[in-house]
Amino acid sequence: MPIEAMVKRRAGFSEETGDWEFFSLRASAAGTEIADRGTVDVTNMFGGNCLDCHAKAEPQFDFVCETDHGCDPL
Repeated sequence: MPIEAMVKRRAGFSEETGDWEFFSLRASAAGTEIADRGTVDVTNMFGGNCLDCHAKAEPQFDFVCETDHGCDPL
């Protein structure tokens, strides 16, 4: 999704998110801005919580969603 991003941070950054930080982005012809960032409380443009979806990824995928990782389909 071009309006969302996640970055793996140092060990100990956020145990609940597996050390991931989530970003909601606002993209335009002028550039991209960070609309929101954080760990457990970032929502996407659909009003969904990033962690709620990414936490459904099977453990071997380390919170990374793909069509076959266990996350909700977009």
